[in-house]
Amino acid sequence: MSKSETRPDKRTADKSTDAIALLRDVEGSRTTVRRVRELLEGDRELPEVKPGDWFATIEYVRDDLDTELVLYHEHRYDDAPDEARITSLGDNGLWCIIAGWSERAGFSRDKIAKFDVEDSFRFTQSSDSVPKLLELDEAKRRVKAFATTHAEEDR
Repeated sequence: MSKSETRPDKRTADKSTDAIALLRDVEGSRTTVRRVRELLEGDRELPEVKPGDWFATIEYVRDDLDTELVLYHEHRYDDAPDEARITSLGDNGLWCIIAGWSERAGFSRDKIAKFDVEDSFRFTQSSDSVPKLLELDEAKRRVKAFATTHAEEDR
């Protein structure tokens, strides 16, 4: 590479909205990131991903690429209120912010210890839905769309 050619700075280069591409950028020899990536690609079962893998992966992407990934869950139930929620890791890495919309409560936001959120991952089974790993702005857009769709269905 000549002096006039420079490598793009990962922090300012065009960022892909594809979480798998972001995970490949930071993976290297990080087993935690590899497990999450393989799950998202369909090469690993949900119970094979350790509870701490999700937020460790989010931290690696945040630190290496200056991109905020979050977990996004969307559930439609026959016998309970539908919901869409975002789980993000707080700046200090100790707390999670859970924000979203449900038929019962509308829009809401809570702050929960990261350990408690990770603890809920310990009981996952292969039949459970896999959370989506999205950039924060895309997850916010999806929650708003979910709420709007439900408001229109209720009319």
